[in-house]
Amino acid sequence: KEVGQMSMFDMFGAAEEAAGDSILSGLSAPAEINRKEMLTWERELAGVYLSSHPLQRLAQDLQDRQITWSGQLGDDLAGQTISFAGMFTNVREITTKTNKQMAFVQMEDLQGVVEVVVFPNTYKETKALWVNDKILFLRAKVEMRDSRPSLLCESAQETLRTAQIVTTDAPLRTKP
Repeated sequence: KEVGQMSMFDMFGAAEEAAGDSILSGLSAPAEINRKEMLTWERELAGVYLSSHPLQRLAQDLQDRQITWSGQLGDDLAGQTISFAGMFTNVREITTKTNKQMAFVQMEDLQGVVEVVVFPNTYKETKALWVNDKILFLRAKVEMRDSRPSLLCESAQETLRTAQIVTTDAPLRTKP
């Protein structure tokens, strides 16, 4: 200090300096971030949800609906029709030989990821529902392909409560 050198602690405001002289004083307060945006950032940057999974808020309600989770899918359920709740994450549309559209959809739940096959008639009826990050309830038949479970979608629906939770704009952090 005698020769004009500063320490790391001096740069960020020593105790004797006023708070207004700090190097961080020029920064503005963080903007409000809604829950959906925060979860999207977590997924994009880290590859996983860090604060909570979007389905976590519904987990209690889903226990009463006899939902089958992706971690429970196996040979014992092959050929059975189940109820499944998950978040739509990806779609691959194809056109059949009869010139109808169908889709191979990736759905994610609290226990993993599963492929859902949506045949032309069902896809035509439910196409508007297949939007990224939307939580859907499916009735589907379990099929095993190369020892991996796949779901054949019979119907898909979105409930009002689900729509409110996923699209909420309630801020997670507000300005001080």
